[in-house]
Parts: sequence; structure tokens; C-alpha cells
Amino acid sequence: MKGKKMTAQLVLGAIALLGLSGLAVGIIYPVLWQRYKDRAIAVEAVITHVGTGNDYGPGSYPVYVDYRAGGELYEHKQLPTWLHHSDNAQEGDIVRLYVNPGKPSRFRVEDPVTPRMFKILGTLFLLVGAVPLTVMATRALSAKSLMGNGQMVMAQVREVVGGNSYVGDQRGMHVICEWHDGHELREFRSRAHYGDLAAACRNSGLTQVPVYIDPKNPGRYYVDISVFVETDQ
Repeated sequence: MKGKKMTAQLVLGAIALLGLSGLAVGIIYPVLWQRYKDRAIAVEAVITHVGTGNDYGPGSYPVYVDYRAGGELYEHKQLPTWLHHSDNAQEGDIVRLYVNPGKPSRFRVEDPVTPRMFKILGTLFLLVGAVPLTVMATRALSAKSLMGNGQMVMAQVREVVGGNSYVGDQRGMHVICEWHDGHELREFRSRAHYGDLAAACRNSGLTQVPVYIDPKNPGRYYVDISVFVETDQ
């Protein structure tokens, strides 16, 4: 189980890193684009031809333009395909290009969509990866803190029950245990373990499990099922 959790952490870490990279691209791209614009030559291009949908599939139309730069005419230049496959383009329309002053045959078109897309997807990926990792880390730190500073009691194991969480086809199992604090019978529930926890409890021969309780907040506790199975807190 420890190996599976490490794999999950690696996958989540990779997703978070991918999201962070996408977010960085979305932030840096406009800066680099502005630097290019400051050096480039802005020219007005005329749309001379709009292709048919059959060239790139339904709803996708290649757009071609003519423009002048550096005293020369550049004809039948195709606009970047990811920007101008549009059924809104009409022959005779004007498009602003930013021409490379060193190589006037090369140009770029302003693209507000790409950086926004990178920011949105980057944020989503970052949340999908980072939030579960943060929860895991917080839970692990909480368990270590309780084991180091909490009040340890031995609670009687009552039963093992299935929870609502799954890892693959394995259902999360919980130890339910009880301890009388001198005033009332308190019930505790362990964190989920994805494996045959009931068999592990039976095979151990143990009927009690350590529970670490926060003396300042009795509702905060940690059931240490490592006496039955291998855990990573």
C-alpha cells in the first residue's frame, strides 16, 4: 500500500508541476510577445483567400493574406492555423501583422487566447495536483504531532468497517474502537486503509489499538493502526 501511495504522490506531483509550468507560460508569454511587438513592424494585411472546410475539416478554414513590408509585396501567406481557421474571415478584410524586421517574410499575429488558455489549464492542473498533496502532507504532520504530544490511550477494537473512499478497486477500511474516559464511552475511527484490514486485525491477535488524543481538543485524535498494518501516517 505504501508503494501505491508513493505512486499516487508522484503522479499528483507531476500534475502539479505540469500545472505550474502552464501557469508560468501563461504569465511569461505576454511579456515575450510585448518584447517582440516592440521590435516588430506593424503592417496591415489584406485577406485574399479563404479556403474551404474540406482542407482542414468541417468548420476549419485556412486564411491567406497579402501584405507589404520593406518595400516588397508578400503574397498568399497563410495565417497561423491555430488562430485563423474561422468561418468569420472574409476576403478583403484587414488583419494586423507584426513582421520580423530582419526577415519580412516572417510575421506573427497577436494571440490573446493562448496565454489565457495556459493560465486556465495551468491553474486547474495545479489545483488537481497540489490540493491532494497538501491534504496528505497536512494529515501526516497532524498524525506526527499527535503521536509526539497527544495523550496516548489504549482503545478496544470493536469492528472494521468499509468507508466511502476507493483507490482503484480497493475500498478504504476503518477500525472502529472505543475507550471509556471515566465519564463516557468514546468512539474513535481510524483513517482509511486500502487492504484487508479486518484480516490483519484478526491475524495480529490484538484487541486494542493506541489512540493519541489532543489534550486541548479531545475531538482531534489519531488511531495508530500500524500495530496491525504498515502505514505511512
